[in-house]
Amino acid sequence: MRFKIILTLLFCLTFTVITACSTSNKSLSGKNSVVSTPQPPVNNDADEREVNNTEFVSTLYSMNINDYNKESVSKIPFYSMGKIEYITEETVKSFQEGHHPWLGHAETLISIKASNLVPASYKKDDEIKKEFIQIKKLTSESALATIKFNDNFFYEVKAESSDITGGIFFITNIDFHTHIKEE
Repeated sequence: MRFKIILTLLFCLTFTVITACSTSNKSLSGKNSVVSTPQPPVNNDADEREVNNTEFVSTLYSMNINDYNKESVSKIPFYSMGKIEYITEETVKSFQEGHHPWLGHAETLISIKASNLVPASYKKDDEIKKEFIQIKKLTSESALATIKFNDNFFYEVKAESSDITGGIFFITNIDFHTHIKEE
């Protein structure tokens, strides 16, 4: 029963994110894909069955930060808890003076700005609990994180910064992965 509630909440949140992201014409990419991977056969004493693992990947949000290289930072869509906002030059200047250091820390930025993607039980103080976020790749200009619910459901969130952002990370991609095992 709890699993059904979490699944329902995830799909509601996914719909909310898609709705919020559709307000910016540059920020939503309609990419969906399905990957089917055969798994090794399961050996039971009673019978042998082959299990297929089908992965559905839905891109909920996507934007290319390089499309804004000739723009002001205030023109770059800033994903913030399911909404598109725009930061100002003053925010960049303030960040460079040492204020708001979390804007330059990818894991903290993702845990705060992507917190709308998870149910309340995965949060502490309005951010995603650290045990549910795993940074897979990290450089000074990009990060790839996984927000994992279990082996069958997880988000993959990419954050990037560039010279124009002054070191502030922007969420540039959110994919929702669903695995379904079929016998």
